[in-house]
Amino acid sequence: MEIDSPRLAALSSACLQRKDSVKKFWADVAAVRAPLIERVQDDPESCWVTFLWRDSGNTNSVSVFGGPTGWTYSGTRMTHLPGTDVWFKTCRVRGDARFTYWLVENTSDETWAAVMRQDPPHWILDPLNANVYPETDPFTTVVTLPDAPAQPWIIPEARAAVGTVSKDAFDSTVLNNRRDIWIYKP
Repeated sequence: MEIDSPRLAALSSACLQRKDSVKKFWADVAAVRAPLIERVQDDPESCWVTFLWRDSGNTNSVSVFGGPTGWTYSGTRMTHLPGTDVWFKTCRVRGDARFTYWLVENTSDETWAAVMRQDPPHWILDPLNANVYPETDPFTTVVTLPDAPAQPWIIPEARAAVGTVSKDAFDSTVLNNRRDIWIYKP
């Protein structure tokens, strides 16, 4: 098994030597949160982004979709690190990227299309990543890499009039489903 992430490669090696390696790994992840962001050694403009899932004992598969993994089932599947409760997916991404993603547990090739047609609330926000959008009633998990440009336009300005955001439902004939939408009114 090829592992691009230096931290996961170190964990894989450590698991062969020390049984407490996985416990320490999860303690480290709890402190820094996920996904793991590591610079690519031979390309300082890129980062390894490693999405993680902790197996509760019932996990058969995990997929991460959106962001750099895309939306096809084969490109989104996480890999189980043998002998551990760690599932992971590592992608090489430009260091100035900002993106959103979701997780889905225990799906298959046969059920993937049905999952994609479900309302987004059925998709899982990453429990290891506290960065969500919007902050109230979150809809998606967010990653901002170290070189992502600032977004000064999203910082509320004290003298600006405040609008309202309303949540509504949209019936899509193309996707044959109903989705939540948010509308901002200045």
